[in-house]
Amino acid sequence: MLRDHVVPAFVSTAQFAKILGIQSKSIVRYLCINGHYLGIKPRKLPNGRLMWPVAKIQTLLGVES
Repeated sequence: MLRDHVVPAFVSTAQFAKILGIQSKSIVRYLCINGHYLGIKPRKLPNGRLMWPVAKIQTLLGVES
């Protein structure tokens, strides 16, 4: 059976910024200064890209999965 809506485990910084309605450079700057963004730490891929956990983003926004 196929699911109607599949939620990915991680999203890119650009997608994370779009969800929050801010610019991605704001997230990166805050991460560089504090080591996290609003308590959320990304996974860094070997190519340097940051991937943010969707479950933590949903918790931040108060959305149940």
